[in-house]
Amino acid sequence: MPCFSSTQRIAIREVISQLVFLTIVGVFTAIFRNSFDPKRFLTERAEQRSQAKTELLNILSHELKTPFTVIGIYRQALKSAALGEINPDQERALGKILQHTGNLESIVDVILESAKVETGAVAVHREELVLSEFLDELKQNAEGTVFNPRIAVKWD
Repeated sequence: MPCFSSTQRIAIREVISQLVFLTIVGVFTAIFRNSFDPKRFLTERAEQRSQAKTELLNILSHELKTPFTVIGIYRQALKSAALGEINPDQERALGKILQHTGNLESIVDVILESAKVETGAVAVHREELVLSEFLDELKQNAEGTVFNPRIAVKWD
C-alpha cells in the first residue's frame, strides 16, 4: 500500500473533488440540454406573472369597492339632508367630492374589467371617443380642484 504524505493526500482529495464536481456539472448540462426549453420556460414564467398580476388587480379592485359602497351611503344621506342642511359652499364641495368619487369608482371598474378581459371572461368592445368632448369633461372635472394659488391650469 502506497504511503502518501499529507500534502499529497490533500492534492489527491482536491483532484477527486474537482472530478466529482465536473461530473455533476456534466450530468446537469446534459439533462438541461436535452430537456430544458428556454422558450417554454420564459413563456410559462410570463403566464405565471400575468396570472399573479390579474389576481392582484382583482383583490385590490374588490378591496377598493367596499369603501365606495360606504361613500355612496353617506352621499345619499347628505343629498337627502338626513344629516342636516348644507350651505351652498358645502354643496359645491360635496358635488366635487361626489364627482371625483364617481371617477375613482369608474377607474376601479375599468381595472376589474381589464382583469376579466385578461382572463378571457369578457370580450372587448371598441367605441369611438370624441376627443373634444373628452377634454371638455376633463376640464369640468378639474375646475375648482386646485386649492393652491401657486398652481394654475391653462386649457389653451
